[in-house]
Amino acid sequence: MAYDEKLAGRVRAAVVHLPDLTEKKMFGGLAFLLDGRMFCGIIGDQLVVRVGPDRYEQALAEPHVRPMDFTGRPMRGYVYVGPAGARNRKAVEKWVTLAANFVSSSRSARRPRKLARRTRKQARTRKSGRILEAPTESLPGDRGDPDKNRQLALALICLGRFAEAEERLRVACDSTPRDPRTHTLLGVVLFRQRKIDEAEAELRKAVALQPDAVDARISLGNLLFLDQRVTEAETVLRGALESSPDRTDVVIDLARLLLETGRAHEALESIRAAQRRAPGDLPLQSALCAILNYLPDASAEELFREHARCNALVPPADANFSNVNTDPRRRLRIGYLSPNFSDHAVTYFFEPLLEQHDRAEFEIVCYHLGLPDHTVTPRLQRKADRWRSLVSSTNDAVLEAIRRDQVDILVDLAGHTRGCRLIVLARRAAPVQCTYIGYLNTVGIGAIDYRIVGERTDPPGAERLAVEQLVRLPKSFLCYRPRADSPDPADRTGRDPIVFGSLNNIAKLSAPTVEMWSELLHRVPTARLALMWTGLADRDHSARVAARFAAHGVAPERLRLSPRRDPPRHLEEYRQIDVALDPVPYNGVTTTCEALWMGVPVVTLEGDRHAGRVGGSLLSAVGLDDLVAGSRRDYVAIAAALADDPERLHALRSGLRGRMRQSRLCDSASLCRDLEAEYRRMWRTWCTRRNVPS
Repeated sequence: MAYDEKLAGRVRAAVVHLPDLTEKKMFGGLAFLLDGRMFCGIIGDQLVVRVGPDRYEQALAEPHVRPMDFTGRPMRGYVYVGPAGARNRKAVEKWVTLAANFVSSSRSARRPRKLARRTRKQARTRKSGRILEAPTESLPGDRGDPDKNRQLALALICLGRFAEAEERLRVACDSTPRDPRTHTLLGVVLFRQRKIDEAEAELRKAVALQPDAVDARISLGNLLFLDQRVTEAETVLRGALESSPDRTDVVIDLARLLLETGRAHEALESIRAAQRRAPGDLPLQSALCAILNYLPDASAEELFREHARCNALVPPADANFSNVNTDPRRRLRIGYLSPNFSDHAVTYFFEPLLEQHDRAEFEIVCYHLGLPDHTVTPRLQRKADRWRSLVSSTNDAVLEAIRRDQVDILVDLAGHTRGCRLIVLARRAAPVQCTYIGYLNTVGIGAIDYRIVGERTDPPGAERLAVEQLVRLPKSFLCYRPRADSPDPADRTGRDPIVFGSLNNIAKLSAPTVEMWSELLHRVPTARLALMWTGLADRDHSARVAARFAAHGVAPERLRLSPRRDPPRHLEEYRQIDVALDPVPYNGVTTTCEALWMGVPVVTLEGDRHAGRVGGSLLSAVGLDDLVAGSRRDYVAIAAALADDPERLHALRSGLRGRMRQSRLCDSASLCRDLEAEYRRMWRTWCTRRNVPS
């Protein structure tokens, strides 16, 4: 008996957030299972729902519902919902939510001891995995029970339903007003809704209730930093570290703050000090690798050695994929793994590929490791064939979800950035694994087979700097999708003075960058320099930045330091900039694309590693090779010449957006075909090796 594929699609949409979900064809239909237990299914055009004995009679009273009698007699606890009762996603969600919550509660009731032994994180994972996108009133739990309200709030947070989580947590706070855990969680939820003052009040309340509550201090420090109050944030995080010097997460968060305020060497030393206390700690080594990319005195060879050390800190691969179909021509299942399927820079380069994939040849599964937002995440989710939300899942659960989906090629989009899952990759979640887009260096994990790069970013000889095999895409290795809400470029004809600018992370403001930009300002004595990034409204932070330029004879009044604004408002800054400057040794990527889209030419200096050559790759893709310098002297000369050429600046300002649209940098169809050809080649290689007799 065939099952209704349209109904199956509605069920899949309703259960998309379940990390423990599997599908299985049985009884001539399709069954959906949670941890191996069927909770709903499809037989023909009928939806099968497991409602449990307590809700059985109530369910039968609903329209279009009848007993399930597949065995010749009614199966108490299961019902059929006819086509009219499952005609749309909302109707299906109602029934599937009921079934999932029954399976969850019945399992918990049968195994209370085992549940009590779970770690808090595992319990969160399982709880969140069974709460669907359903109205709040359908969620289980006693509103008077603070523990249950906290657990449900955690589940709602994982689904991005922050307003509902806030409601639950406020109820819990009313019940237990002196519980710092609840105030901490409420503070996090309020911050996610941009209720900054309320969030800060809750987090400070948690710290007051329990001064040694490190989690509350970490959350407060991160809130203050993201609210651009750098000095306060640093004080809070240093206090957290003083009270808990062995907490790796505090060390890493403080190092991140130091890095993003231009103190990369301090950040590096803080990580190295922690490594002396905890040698062999993978998160610390991963953080060290990320920081080293910003240091001009770290050679490409040193970077490679430190990244390669990660391989000794991860568990070995523990899968052989002996049952995988080794047909090299079959349709492939591609999995994309990222914590940033939201309004994040990675999405600007990933979304156009997601749209262009040939679904006859490739099925696309997205594994989201981060919190969802309300705009970009749902949009990406609709464009994927399958979607797994795994934000609170353990590494074991993420690994099992990918293996259970039988992904053929897993593509990591994070590298050593925040939220990465290196252990999942190290244990080999898929037969073929590669890394792309999200990290501008080797990851260093031996189980990652390939790294997708460009011909210009990684010329011949770059293999010595990569643990993975390099796959060089022809033309451009990235495709940029500009924001639909981008403002128009501004006409700056005749406006004085000339303004150079950079919206790059201040972490990239290296000593050679400051020297080069200072030399340029001396070369063009009437020019100004505009910088925008997180925290530049903070007096101490902005004073440090100004002092670095003052050391090279640049007066403070020639600098315009502005705090970063949320997208798309940050793009308005380009309307006040004539020439954008790329930092060294770590070039901009998204910032370069945004500047070009806003009609602002970018000058870059080509370096000796991928992160220092990506600027040249992007400019080459839009036909601006003449803005790629081979030396610091050339860099200054090119930028000064642009400043002295108002006709060319006007032509670029008015025509660069159209030129970019027609360039390789925005040609998602061509790039995706090139990428798919490489995926197919990777798969053929794996099949060939697999089929060779041992």
